[in-house]
Amino acid sequence: MFIVKKLMGLVLLLCLCTGTAFAADWQYLGESQDGAASEFIDTASVQKDNNEAVVWKKYITPEGKSILQQLVLKRKVKMAAVKARYVFAPDGTRKIADLVKSDSKLRFFECYPESDNEVIYAYLWPQDIHTSPDRWYYLGTDNGGCNFYVDNSTVVKGTEYASVWTKRLSPKGTWTIAHYTMRRRERSYTVPIAYSLVRLGKGGYIDAESFAKAAYPILPDSLEEKLYDAIW
Repeated sequence: MFIVKKLMGLVLLLCLCTGTAFAADWQYLGESQDGAASEFIDTASVQKDNNEAVVWKKYITPEGKSILQQLVLKRKVKMAAVKARYVFAPDGTRKIADLVKSDSKLRFFECYPESDNEVIYAYLWPQDIHTSPDRWYYLGTDNGGCNFYVDNSTVVKGTEYASVWTKRLSPKGTWTIAHYTMRRRERSYTVPIAYSLVRLGKGGYIDAESFAKAAYPILPDSLEEKLYDAIW
């Protein structure tokens, strides 16, 4: 028993002497995509290899609420899942605790352009992704006054099919970032997933919709036709 206590004392002393090695190291990444919080990454928590990474990130709102998330990221497919999530009130009281106990139950989502998880992905594997402001190429303006852009860095195309991310930016600052699948021969497209910022700043949130089963024709003089021509 004496030996165990002595060993515990040595471990405690080691922790005190080298506290920085065990402490979180939060690095500011910028404003969250919905504009409601600041986003940070704990660089001391990063565990990664060529295929996967696990890391903690944190959001802090202007009111002082903090949200901790442990992410699992897949490099090749550019996807991320939340393994653990904790929400703390401004006074430090824990309000919510969610934990996925089995990796088989993790739900992975794409690190779509300009998303908070894409920022994390770019920090981990900067050579794999293009995130500069010139990534968006302007194609035109729709009838509602929204500017329509294509993310040239995400174009994946073959002789018959292509996939690409697009963005519609409204005059109010809200946006929709959508994943298009284009069919060359049929001159049609589908939108497997679209993310929309419903409101900017406090009270704002991002909504996700899927239209995977709906195929739309590419109409003459439409923005989709401009997208089609830009790809082929």
